[in-house]
Amino acid sequence: MKTTVRSIVRIAGTLLALFAFASASFAANPLSYPWGLALDSNGNLYVANANANNILVFSPGYQLQTAMTITQGISLPSGVAFDPLGHLWVANSGSANGAVGSVTEYINGVFNPSGTITNGIFDPTAIASDGLGNIYVLNDYSNVTIYDTTVAFAPSSNLLTTTTPSNPVYAIAAGQGTFSWSDGIHVIFLPATCNLQGSCTLGVMMPSSGIALASDSQGNVYSANLDRTVTWNLPIYPGVQGGRLIQLSFLPSGIAVDASRGRIYISDALGNAIWVYTTTGTFLRTIR
Repeated sequence: MKTTVRSIVRIAGTLLALFAFASASFAANPLSYPWGLALDSNGNLYVANANANNILVFSPGYQLQTAMTITQGISLPSGVAFDPLGHLWVANSGSANGAVGSVTEYINGVFNPSGTITNGIFDPTAIASDGLGNIYVLNDYSNVTIYDTTVAFAPSSNLLTTTTPSNPVYAIAAGQGTFSWSDGIHVIFLPATCNLQGSCTLGVMMPSSGIALASDSQGNVYSANLDRTVTWNLPIYPGVQGGRLIQLSFLPSGIAVDASRGRIYISDALGNAIWVYTTTGTFLRTIR
């Protein structure tokens, strides 16, 4: 899948970008290969806008907050996540921060150079926070490095552990004490502490290709899949299985869920758009 999903999207994104420069209408769309998504406590949507090397912010009313656009420390961003303190963490697959990939921290939207993480990072493709202060980073679909943000300023000791739950790993999510990942065939759910303790038996497994995952505040895990569907599960109750929620018309690149507003945001890298649905699967609108 590594060659058939991300590479295809990147190639097609380049072609779209070339076409876009020849089109006057492109200037009105700030989205350029949008990938990872995250929501802050106020319902603002943060978008890893990879081809433009920035993080865009949209209000709950879907308006672009131009003054909140983040560019400092950003290099080919692939993922975004918020920790319990409300600090934004960005996974950068580019090399602008002195390594082949980095994770950068933003406090109230301001770049914190001391919070930059490069230890264990290589071409990060996704990032997640478990709500306990731990940051999970998926590196080049091969392993997951876990960091304690309370010691993120210590350049050599911030890496807690490195885990390879499957090989390859295509997507990750964390939240409500659960860590989830996809091996391209199933989405697997484990207690988050398993990765820190290093000893776990296989957790709950659901059939979904899972090229992008997201957890909501209620413990639901949503999976955006290679077959262009979105499915959901409630892993904290193993007997409760979800099902197919949305049929998409595009290949998804990222997903985030706002449970308080009943919204699901799905990024469309090839179409330079964010699609918005209700948590019951009803289409609301497209952000461009």
